Amino acid sequence: MLFAIVRGDTVVKTIRVAKPFSLDGRDYNEKWYERMSAADKAALGIQEVVYGQRADERFYWVTEQPIAVVDGKPTITYTAMPKDLDQLKTQQIAQAKAQANSQLAATDWMVIRKAERGVEIPGDVMADRAAVLAEYAEKEAAIQAATTVEELIAALNPVQPE
Repeated sequence: MLFAIVRGDTVVKTIRVAKPFSLDGRDYNEKWYERMSAADKAALGIQEVVYGQRADERFYWVTEQPIAVVDGKPTITYTAMPKDLDQLKTQQIAQAKAQANSQLAATDWMVIRKAERGVEIPGDVMADRAAVLAEYAEKEAAIQAATTVEELIAALNPVQPE
């Protein structure tokens, strides 16, 4: 856990549990967190650092900002810049295709057997394979249709009906 010593609207120092620190000429050993009461911590201005929302690094370049006091609490915030949409689409389509191929691989031998020897593929297997291929086609179309990173994320994480 990360803590900050806050004075007014300024973070004076950051400290960690089980790590010694010095403040105002006084040394505190590594057991400070266990030995100090909540009132002692508050008197020194020790507050747990709050972490702001961090964008998904698969889709954004994320940069951590220095700790700042926000609404009276020491807070780490992040800036996020979207990655290149075309590259993200290419990556996501490749992942979707690999997932579909992985699902189909278990029954590929039946398709080969049909092609080589004319042995029929069971109906349930054909239905399952068709469903996998349809799901992939739907996902690829949704990925291709995305015009922003936010739309791409939504396409990859559709809301499931309750």
